[in-house]
Amino acid sequence: MSKPRAAKRTKSYAVESDDEEVEEEMFVGRKPRAAKKRTKSYAVESDDEEVEKRAVGRKKSSKVKSNGFEDLDLSKRSTSAKVVAKAILALLPEDATKQHSSAKALAKAFPLVVAELEARQNKAAKKQAKGKSKPMQFSVTEEGSDDVIATIDLPEDAFENALNFLDGYELVFASEVSKEWKSATRNPVLWENGIDMKGLNNKKSFNMTEMLKLLNRPEFASTKAFAFPHKVKMGTSTMKQLAKALPYVERLDLTDSKAKDADLLAATEVFGNLHSLTVNLWNVTSNGVASAARSMGNQLLELRISDSLEHMSSQAMGAIATSCPNLKYFAYDPSYSSSEDKVTGDDVVALVRSCRNLETLELHRTDKHIQQSHFVDIAKLVANNLEEYSLRNIIVGGSRGDDSFDIHKVLKKYKFLAVRSDISYSQSRPSHGRRFLFKPTNRPKRAPPAPRFFNFHARFMEDWDDDYGWM
Repeated sequence: MSKPRAAKRTKSYAVESDDEEVEEEMFVGRKPRAAKKRTKSYAVESDDEEVEKRAVGRKKSSKVKSNGFEDLDLSKRSTSAKVVAKAILALLPEDATKQHSSAKALAKAFPLVVAELEARQNKAAKKQAKGKSKPMQFSVTEEGSDDVIATIDLPEDAFENALNFLDGYELVFASEVSKEWKSATRNPVLWENGIDMKGLNNKKSFNMTEMLKLLNRPEFASTKAFAFPHKVKMGTSTMKQLAKALPYVERLDLTDSKAKDADLLAATEVFGNLHSLTVNLWNVTSNGVASAARSMGNQLLELRISDSLEHMSSQAMGAIATSCPNLKYFAYDPSYSSSEDKVTGDDVVALVRSCRNLETLELHRTDKHIQQSHFVDIAKLVANNLEEYSLRNIIVGGSRGDDSFDIHKVLKKYKFLAVRSDISYSQSRPSHGRRFLFKPTNRPKRAPPAPRFFNFHARFMEDWDDDYGWM
């Protein structure tokens, strides 16, 4: 009877155990019970080991998190390569070397990452090339039917010619239409005539680093005109950095900038192709304008000055007249408090007499100091020697607007002069940057753009998605 009982105990144990070897040993005497206990204890030890491994894993993961790997933000400028390397090394054991298996696996991953990034870049380049070749499509349908007979692609050169009618604001709008249009608007030729940063960002905080990052893009490589934004602070090396990013700049607008005399002088020294300056006498003084004129000399062809806190002096006008004989365009617009303006009619006559290449003279709100007789003297001076003097355009905007300042009547008999009395100029005038940057003489004439373009506030380019924006 004892054997059946043993067999019964063995059978019940065999159901609980999944180990075949232990099950075979159970048929020999009372050893199966010991085997059963050992099996249970072994299972408990195995569970403890697994729990311990999980605990170690959690410690490692918490250690990685403490090193900043999970919270690592590569888009931040403060995230340096050293920080990234430290976070990656936290994945390896502390005693790991180059020969460690984990280190080898990590080293093999880097070429794969680089290859993936290159593949993405090539894919994006192919998309841009395709978009450039087919920016617009026209479908030809049968009369009275929606069936498409053929699809015609607008030639690339024709589309680029159409984009040439747009200014900087409108080009940013066009870039949001589609990937194809975005690719076309990145053509450097479209940006040669100027960049006004007002149209490219609306961030409250905008520094020199962000601006240089923007200007270093290929589409701005051949830009010839630039309007410096008000938001960017200027330092001792600002103009050098700007000249490095935009080496072909010929026209520089500092109207809205925080430029001082030293910045203006630095601009004349670092931009080798510079021949046009637009300044506002806010931080810049008349002495700064005089120094810039002496620095540029024969190279200065266009000069536009507007008053704010500071005012032009007769000495500064004299420096321009004697230092810049090749000047072709001179514009002066004092502030509303023109009573403090020191420029006289004799100063303007002396400027025309010295700068015989001057083609356009533009004066606004100067009627308190420059009288009709001075304009008559200028007209007579040019009329006596038309071959030697190039002045053919006079633009005048007064603050009174009465008949006593109607230059049309005064200079009516001088047929060689095109005179415009722009009385409304002071009420509604565009910024200097927009006036001369985006309306050059070599651009085709076009109808005025829709009003929405003048009220445009673009998102900052760095925030735009690659599929739909500029980045």
